[in-house]
Amino acid sequence: MQEAIVITILKPGKDPKNPLHYRPIALTSCLCKTLERMVNARPVYQLEKNQYIPPFQSGFRKGKSTADNILLLESQIRSAFLRRNHLVSIFFDIENAHDH
Repeated sequence: MQEAIVITILKPGKDPKNPLHYRPIALTSCLCKTLERMVNARPVYQLEKNQYIPPFQSGFRKGKSTADNILLLESQIRSAFLRRNHLVSIFFDIENAHDH
């Protein structure tokens, strides 16, 4: 069983009276963090090796960042512009997605 000390930190510029404006931070021991990384390493390796993760997903992946996706989008926009083609993009801004 893992235990953590949870503290809350007020988000910058937010009303301290609203509980939704606080970010919970869990403080765990170094041993727990080391074990979590060890247990997480094998499934992540298998998922990457067998290509179960879509190639365009950059979040929480080693060696990838959102800049990769932004550069790809920019490249596709330039290519469509030069070829005088249309390019359709759909963007979702899902508020509080991490809470659900």
